[in-house]
Amino acid sequence: MNKSIQPHIENLLSKVSYDSVSVGVVDFNTGKIDEINIVKLEDGSFRTIHGLYYDLASLTKVFTMGIAHLESDLDEKFYLLSEHRSSIPAWAILSRKTWEEDLLKFPMKPSETLYSDLGTIRFQLEFEKEYKKTLYESVKKNWSQELCYWLDFDYRENLYAKIGDVFHVHDPNAFNLGCFCAHAGLFGTVNGVGSSLLKLNKKFNLIKKIQSSIESLKDPDQRFVMAWDRKQNDNSFAGKKASENTFGHIGFTGTSLWIDPERAKGQIILSNAVKNHWYEKEELNQFRREIADILW
Repeated sequence: MNKSIQPHIENLLSKVSYDSVSVGVVDFNTGKIDEINIVKLEDGSFRTIHGLYYDLASLTKVFTMGIAHLESDLDEKFYLLSEHRSSIPAWAILSRKTWEEDLLKFPMKPSETLYSDLGTIRFQLEFEKEYKKTLYESVKKNWSQELCYWLDFDYRENLYAKIGDVFHVHDPNAFNLGCFCAHAGLFGTVNGVGSSLLKLNKKFNLIKKIQSSIESLKDPDQRFVMAWDRKQNDNSFAGKKASENTFGHIGFTGTSLWIDPERAKGQIILSNAVKNHWYEKEELNQFRREIADILW
């Protein structure tokens, strides 16, 4: 890990109300994960703490829909849903009693890109209807031990849970429905995310498969591929130095994940940016871009 990273993290945390940022680099050639985890204490000093868990928010999608694509030869409707091209509305608060029937009422048809959490949950319903098993049981076996759904997380075993602010999931539908949801709710550490990526690459040749899918797109400007986001331009959180086919995802809670196929490296940024409120993102977003270029 580049030694210049820690001052950048401490500088960010000195300006914001939240108190925890972790950064990691994954080398797919060596299988090595380097990480740094910094917490701001009440007196304004900083401490390095290993093994902080974070709400991964929408990074969940690549570990649910993304894994389903790697495991199975899915038909076109699953591509429309995972690539946010299904015409299903972006978001709504779902009822715990009627959420399944409500989601199944939406007609599906090819459309322009509209990022849709509802489409991701519909993916889950369609998968379970077609394959006669839960999406959760299908994908969970590919997660590392430090990746888990929030309902399965044993807070008592995580001594620093309060620091990481993981006593509840931030996504309202993941919380309201009270069951596994494919769009959000996964919790993990930098090592948990990185180890899961290494596992997916070894088992399914993740990097080559996503890169091949990007290169074979009919529309080269299509943003999402098999649940993964793509670097769109130099303003991307992937950084200016990331190669053209870099893919990843970001999360509402202040999380980022990018993989550069040319370098065979990945980078992970996790934070508890929504610990106190959700609108304090400007400093974090600048940090994401700066750190991305340092890490590459």
